[in-house]
Amino acid sequence: MNVLQTSNYSAKETTLACGLAGVQLRHGPSTADVSLYGAQAHSFRCRDTEHLFQNPAADFSGLGAIRGGIPVVWPQFGTQTIEGLPKLPLHGLARVCTWKLVGTEASTANGASAIFHLRGFPTHDDAPKLVRTFNQHFLLELEVRLREKTLTHRLTICNNSPIRMPLKSVALFHNYFAVQDVTHARIEGLLGATKVDRLTNLTELESLNAKRLTARTDQIFKNVAGAVVLFQGDQPHIKVSSDGTLPDVVVWTPWSKSDPTYDAKGAGYPADLREDAWRTFCCLEPGAVSKVLILEQGAQRTFTQVIESLA
Repeated sequence: MNVLQTSNYSAKETTLACGLAGVQLRHGPSTADVSLYGAQAHSFRCRDTEHLFQNPAADFSGLGAIRGGIPVVWPQFGTQTIEGLPKLPLHGLARVCTWKLVGTEASTANGASAIFHLRGFPTHDDAPKLVRTFNQHFLLELEVRLREKTLTHRLTICNNSPIRMPLKSVALFHNYFAVQDVTHARIEGLLGATKVDRLTNLTELESLNAKRLTARTDQIFKNVAGAVVLFQGDQPHIKVSSDGTLPDVVVWTPWSKSDPTYDAKGAGYPADLREDAWRTFCCLEPGAVSKVLILEQGAQRTFTQVIESLA
């Protein structure tokens, strides 16, 4: 077991509360849990406040996607078709493969961090099955860094092909934020962005500075200019920002089965979500999904998001 600890700063390989192998990061009174499966954060706790939704009905068997926390979406968003890519599961392969832990750090200056790798072709016998069938050269590196009030994800995509073959993909962090009641939540920072409604297929400019959620929502906001803030009631709760590398933000909530966009049997409602759980989370997902990234041989691109606790 690898434990790197300095005073109140540590990065510890362990079995997480969800039962998966992973790393627990600690910076003073704050902690974060990240599993090797999916390189997925499952907990970001500041003092006594848990900021990530933890789905009571989630499947932690390692046989499929885990709803909750921060899944890494790559190389496709949803059921998106990208020329040259094989058919993949919803949101791609990154969130349903086991990554390798390649480094940890813990210090007063830099907080606590862990670095994970997922490699593509050529693969080895213990490589995830999806990576073997994907049959493309790539290296994904994810650095997760915890400081007292922030959790930073930095994803680097590298085309390490030995031949001249482009790597095409999109990327997104599918943040599930815990809220007391999504019907009392609001989002600020989307004013003026181009809004694409995936339920109605309508496109328009966002005209509201304070966006409230009142129904099932699945919207992509393009060209978001700055940080996005999630409020609980009148209190700022979470701020999500990037360094300009993630120009899109997806806002998603399934709402309840009684929403008129579902049929009488609730077809389309997430099967792995208890009927009362929809009230307790809101998804704010920074990404680069409206335009396909094309990396030529030897090129790489880094995408960064910073989640700041305002509670």
